[in-house]
Amino acid sequence: PCQFLAPVLESLAEEYAGKYKFVAMNTDENTAIPTEYAIRSLPTLGIFRNGRMIDIIIGARPKNFIKSKLDENIASIGIGQDSEQFPFSNEPF
Repeated sequence: PCQFLAPVLESLAEEYAGKYKFVAMNTDENTAIPTEYAIRSLPTLGIFRNGRMIDIIIGARPKNFIKSKLDENIASIGIGQDSEQFPFSNEPF
């Protein structure tokens, strides 16, 4: 399932450049973070704002579902999609 999501997330990273920062984590090598956020299933996508998880997507979900969650979170913080107020630089996924 994680390999299935990789091209989807790469595409979304390009589409949401400057709005979200996409990062991947090897949970076998980094066990503390999944434990801290009680992640029990993979893949799990966490959406963070100011260092705090504000939303979570569990399982391999379709691109449109992930997009809707990203857009929903953009709208919930009151910043337009074309705003330059997003503090993230986009790095390759």
